[in-house]
Amino acid sequence: MTVKVKSSSNNNLLLYYQCLLSVLFVLFFYTEADNHLFGLGITPRPYEMVIAYGLLAIPLLPGFMSKNIKYVPKSTFQWLGLYSLLTIIYYLFSSHYNEVVQQELSDRILAVIFLLIALLIFAGKNLVQLCVKWALFCTIFWNIYTYVYEVLNPGVWQTFMTLNPSGRPAGFYVDANKAACALIPSMIFSIDLVPQKYRLPFILIVIFGVIITFSRGATLCILILILLLIYNKMLSKKAIIYFITFGLIMAINSYNFASFVENQASNSGLLNKDLETRLSIFSNPSSDASDDTSRVDIIGFAWEKIMAKPLFGNGIGYVHEWGEILPHNMYLYFMVEHGILGIMILPLLIISVTKNAYGESKKISFMFGVFILIWSIFSHTVLLDRQNLMLFALTGIMSKSSYLNHICPRNNI
Repeated sequence: MTVKVKSSSNNNLLLYYQCLLSVLFVLFFYTEADNHLFGLGITPRPYEMVIAYGLLAIPLLPGFMSKNIKYVPKSTFQWLGLYSLLTIIYYLFSSHYNEVVQQELSDRILAVIFLLIALLIFAGKNLVQLCVKWALFCTIFWNIYTYVYEVLNPGVWQTFMTLNPSGRPAGFYVDANKAACALIPSMIFSIDLVPQKYRLPFILIVIFGVIITFSRGATLCILILILLLIYNKMLSKKAIIYFITFGLIMAINSYNFASFVENQASNSGLLNKDLETRLSIFSNPSSDASDDTSRVDIIGFAWEKIMAKPLFGNGIGYVHEWGEILPHNMYLYFMVEHGILGIMILPLLIISVTKNAYGESKKISFMFGVFILIWSIFSHTVLLDRQNLMLFALTGIMSKSSYLNHICPRNNI
């Protein structure tokens, strides 16, 4: 009897440790605090912090191998194995070994390791995933605070190692598009924590956070996700009226807001062509201002490279060698480097983490999958950004847990 009590006590301590580790993991890496603190000289390099977290997760390994591994879809492990193998093969058969190719190999392998660590930390009882959701909920308000504070004090988050040349508020993320992207999946995974009557104000807060980053891709994503929330009955139809009202208010005040941001950036010496163009479009959508010419040109250029080597592509790291302007598109990125079939790399990962989902997890997984598919049109770093990687892990575990609960309701309490 004493042995059973002691064993139960040890298991509870390990569960609490796992919950604490998962919360800190989200708060530290999802907010890009690792990069910011490194830039201030407080912590080691980000990849060293990833390794440190892996070491902290070692006590979870016996429990993971004996019981928690069942919460991870086998297809996710298969995807990770094939992606790693594909990367290594392309590296070994690369026509030239330079720093760019070496960096691409390192980035991809580190991404795989990070995803594995996230799976190890998040896999387990429902309590662990609940803690992760609450941590994501908290990141929304922290991130929006950093964006607003940066609007009022441009350049406040810049460090010796992190510089935001765009002049747009980005918090710790440096990249304003990534900053906007971080808010939307946080909302997707934490929306079910918010009572129905408070969901509309919650979403409006997130929309506000997205808008002040002036990210057009993120704005499109959140508008589509609002429609999905209504379709999935996670929002009432009355919300449409409120969204229209909110949209009208934002439209009426957009000129004043854009002028305020422009003045702040100008006074701080951070006003540049990119920010000026976005502010012009924001305050006057009918204007001819546009900064998309280079991106449109790069699509045609990338397609020429794909057609030149459609079967096997140009090899890893190739897109970093053709100039300063990158594809800003995950599908083009993989097709240029791996050929036409490279377009399937990301969708296969999405399928692997969502296919087992049931019930509410199915709704959340579907919305996350749609978000990633759309966002990948605007970003070529989807599989390198740590916030996305940990959410792939969370999605896979939630999906598999919902499947296990479906076939055995008391399986995962």
